[in-house]
Amino acid sequence: MLSPAKINWYLRVAGKRSDGFHEIASIVSLLNFGDELTIETSAQDSFESNHLEITDDSGNLIIQARDLYREATGYAQPVAIRLDKQIPLGSGFGGGSSNASTTLIALNNLNNRALEAQSLMQLSAQIGSDCPLFFNAGFSIIRGRGEMVEPIQIPASEVLSQKHICLMHPGFPISAAWAYQTLAMDARSYTPEHQIKKELLDWKNNPSSYQAGIKNDLSKSVFHKYVSLPTLIDFVYEQTGIRIYMSGSGSGCFATLDNFEGIESLKECVQQCWGHCFFEICNILEANGI
Repeated sequence: MLSPAKINWYLRVAGKRSDGFHEIASIVSLLNFGDELTIETSAQDSFESNHLEITDDSGNLIIQARDLYREATGYAQPVAIRLDKQIPLGSGFGGGSSNASTTLIALNNLNNRALEAQSLMQLSAQIGSDCPLFFNAGFSIIRGRGEMVEPIQIPASEVLSQKHICLMHPGFPISAAWAYQTLAMDARSYTPEHQIKKELLDWKNNPSSYQAGIKNDLSKSVFHKYVSLPTLIDFVYEQTGIRIYMSGSGSGCFATLDNFEGIESLKECVQQCWGHCFFEICNILEANGI
């Protein structure tokens, strides 16, 4: 089962909430690239992965999702879980959260007394703020701390669905918690709600404004420390005219291309700047793959 990656086309942070989380507004889409997760009934529980850093301990969101699902439903059937990890860790492409949500969906498919989709989404929010977004393909607006998901049809979606999405990752992770905490050190880094409202209206109404609308408040703190990201962005634009954007809290970035002609020159520039690194070509996930 595909456990899809995601990218943030738009990510604004309005401020810190009383519960310690941040109030965000984001436009995201799932991709037809991701991890492969296999869950089958078995005589006893087991977990294996092609990634040595991912083990069956309590920090693994897949294990958390399995245990939470059992607690919520009473489904006690042992399962064998296999993860073929393709999404880089700590990349801002949503790998861990996607794995957790896909685990819930896979277990629910095995359960004769399955939960309703809305209940499953609410359950996923207990694991991570952005887990619920992985229940909707296409485009979604994410609000609150990330748990409020509204599927939308934006004018730019028809344009963007035809583009090739190039994902790149420099080989090191960035902690989302660190990125938000660093942003919180300067209240001027937050985006006012009235500005967010206007920008979201532009996304909903103007099919040609998506490039100007791609924004990410977390880049302010991330770029200050991880200078290899803005260095790449500036270098690629100078060499090719292609714009690169950071997804989520980084360190993964993406670019959109109309055809394959520019991909090799883009990849060459990325490797000149970052060396041999993760580089993947994919598209927006149109039909719900999970």
